[in-house]
Amino acid sequence: MNINIYFFYLILLSMQLKHIIHSASNIPRIVNKNIKRIIKQHQTTDGECIITNNNNRVYCNTEINQFLEDNCFVKNKKIISISPGGYKGIYMLGTTSYIKKHYDLDNYIFSGASAGAWNALMLTCKKDITCNLDELLYDNIRDSKSILELEQHMKFSILHKFTTDDFDLRRLFVGVTTFHNKQSNTTIFSGFTNLEDALDSCIASSHIPFITGGAINKYKNLLTFDGGFSRHPYISHMEHSLHITPDIWVERNNNENLYNEISEYTSLFSKKKFNFKELYRAGYEDAERNKPFLDSVL
Repeated sequence: MNINIYFFYLILLSMQLKHIIHSASNIPRIVNKNIKRIIKQHQTTDGECIITNNNNRVYCNTEINQFLEDNCFVKNKKIISISPGGYKGIYMLGTTSYIKKHYDLDNYIFSGASAGAWNALMLTCKKDITCNLDELLYDNIRDSKSILELEQHMKFSILHKFTTDDFDLRRLFVGVTTFHNKQSNTTIFSGFTNLEDALDSCIASSHIPFITGGAINKYKNLLTFDGGFSRHPYISHMEHSLHITPDIWVERNNNENLYNEISEYTSLFSKKKFNFKELYRAGYEDAERNKPFLDSVL
């Protein structure tokens, strides 16, 4: 995440902290003992917790190895992680679409936060989701007044077009910053039982108070914020083969990417003066241009 944007978030949150804490006091008491343990663990440590929604198991810090033992499907998998990016997540979607189309990803799981969470969800789809991009993405961007409204439209469109069976949700890990008792915590949600639950986690991972829309978002009875607020909102303790960011190709070869030519026309949270189809195309073509690097890591 851009450091200036990050500090802006911190300033904004500090301005609204009193309101958030007051609202938090009105949240129903969390009854799941494992969720309580997450909060208690984070108040004394600086690590991450993984929650598997299908059985409400919680694994914190030193217990991550136990998570791998209990979840044999992911134990020997490699990771593609995808960063936050605001509207520039559409550029990353071009890159992830290219990767999905041209590489065998059977041995990978996908860990993302914020816009990266939506990209990670796309990578778990068993079908070619790009054939529905006009309806799923571009039309919704045009008609939405905020990122939250866009996400709700996308959720409705995806649930209308796809079913849970169209996704291999075992491969999805969504990083969310949760908040309780004045403590922010890094929580990785996984083990989604259905597509709607996975979509709700992506929305939770993308929530920035008053920027993406609304003051408060709750997921699993926890206050949630953009996963980008966490230092490392991705599953750890496993091999990361590739980390995708909006600047992934700029960092590798500054003079040979379409993204360089167009990125100045958009910011993370402004959709003005920009053609999002062009942004998607740039991400796809920049990935294609960097195929030798992708061949070496995937």
